[in-house]
Amino acid sequence: PGATPSPLAPGAGVPVSPHQHILAGKDDPAPSSAVTPTSTIRLTFTLSRPPESEAAFQHLLAEQQDSTSPQYHHWLTPSQIGEQYGPTVHDLSTLTDWLVSQGLSVREVAPSGIFIQVEGSAASISTALDTDLRYIPRTAPPGLAPRIAATRDPAIPSSFANLVDAIQGLSR
Repeated sequence: PGATPSPLAPGAGVPVSPHQHILAGKDDPAPSSAVTPTSTIRLTFTLSRPPESEAAFQHLLAEQQDSTSPQYHHWLTPSQIGEQYGPTVHDLSTLTDWLVSQGLSVREVAPSGIFIQVEGSAASISTALDTDLRYIPRTAPPGLAPRIAATRDPAIPSSFANLVDAIQGLSR
């Protein structure tokens, strides 16, 4: 297996897009404060299938709906989908090893291999993804807790650019 990518130097990663943060497009955002570094944040990484696997998977889905196909209503389990159409074991292992090396805990890898749930401190997540997390006050209705928002797009090592499709949980 290949080596686990090292930590990112600020500004050295590849942005994960599309990622829409709360502050996007605002000329004068509301005052904000840094998220407490020890706050626990949970994220879900959505992964991409290799193009040939995605094409084969889309073909299977079409055949499963075609009553003339031998695959008609021949459903697969999430594990079977992962084994046949998901990211490779090597890719999953390299990404989860990198996440752990960044101080994050891998909570679950979905059987399909398309989702990885991680948890970590706000400080670890900010460092790993080269972004800042801020509390953004809500204006209505009164009394709501502030939102957490990434102030810039998260970044990952370039070796994961074709694997990581999105990161959910950075703005909520």
